[in-house]
Order: sequence, then C-alpha cells, then structure tokens
Amino acid sequence: MHQVYYVLIPKEEAENESEAMDKAQQELDSNSFVGEGGYFANNKCDWYVVGGRWADLLVERHEWAKQAKAEIDQMLKAEIEQMLSENPDAKGEKIGLRGVHYVSSDTEKLQAILNERAELIWGRHRPSEYPKVRFNRWSRLGSNPQIPDCAELTSPELLKYLQECASDVEVFDPNEYQELPISEYKPEEWNGDHWVVVIDYHN
Repeated sequence: MHQVYYVLIPKEEAENESEAMDKAQQELDSNSFVGEGGYFANNKCDWYVVGGRWADLLVERHEWAKQAKAEIDQMLKAEIEQMLSENPDAKGEKIGLRGVHYVSSDTEKLQAILNERAELIWGRHRPSEYPKVRFNRWSRLGSNPQIPDCAELTSPELLKYLQECASDVEVFDPNEYQELPISEYKPEEWNGDHWVVVIDYHN
C-alpha cells in the first residue's frame, strides 16, 4: 500500500528544491526509513521515492493548474466520445493519462496522442517559474520523477492545504528527531524556515 509522507528540511541546509529533495533522502536513509537503525529502527517501509504518486501534490493547488486540469478533462471527455462514435465496440474502455498502461496497441497509441495534447494544454497554462513541471510525470521520467515541485518552502497557506488534503499524514523532522501528524502543526510554525518534501512510501 502506497502512502504519502512529508519531511522537513531547514532552509539553510538546501538552497533550492532539488537540494531539499536530496537532503530529505539522505535523512530518511540515515535514519533507516528502509532498513535498520536510526530513528525508525526496524524500518517504516520497504520502498520509497521522492514525489512518486504524489509528485503533483504541491503544484496542483495553484489556480493555473486547476484551470489546466479542467481543460484537459474536457479534452479527454470529447476525445473519448469521438472514439466511441467511431468504434462502438470500444464502449466501456477508459483512457487514462498518468501512470496507466494498456495491452491494446491501438489504445496505447491513442493514449500517447492524448498525452501530447494534455502537455500542450498544461504548457499554455503553466507560468514561466515552473519550466520543468510536466503534466504527466510518468510518461518520460520513469518511476522516480525527481522534479522541483516535490518540495516547497513552508507557509501557513501550504499547511492549511496539506491539512485539508489529509490531516493524519505524518511529518518527519530529523533535526527535532520527531514524527508528528500534520494536524498537530500550527500556522505560525510554518513560517518559511523549512522546506517540506513530499515522499511516496510503500509498506
């Protein structure tokens, strides 16, 4: 079962998102997030990756991303309706874009076309400060999408968003040597002095 997890890294220990992600991995590895010893002693999981299934969690709260996703959903719905009108035998088959694979080569080809169209839509909406953020993290980056939007500086607004997503997600603070549910943090504690890094782990 895959679960989301957060790691806090002091701002002074990482100059940017990529360094924060690397530092989070170092802290998890040195504390035996997978393995033995350290804070987690006999390990918390059997596998983890930065971002993973939640690689888009931070960026997709922004209005530009919501608008892009809505347009992509409309495009996908229209294309599927067109496909069904041309091929009634395909009724019931669903086409997904992210992290989905199909046995049928025809479906795979259609999915590739739709992915390209989705990326064009995403690119039109994406601000210039997000040059590396793709809509489909899984299409070309494999199973480890190390992209900048997997880490962000803490803020009260970000805390509120993450608490609304799921209040029981745990946060590991290696400097304080503690693990707490995100619901226990207060807005004044998320004041921009730490990076929060998104982790996907399996247990």
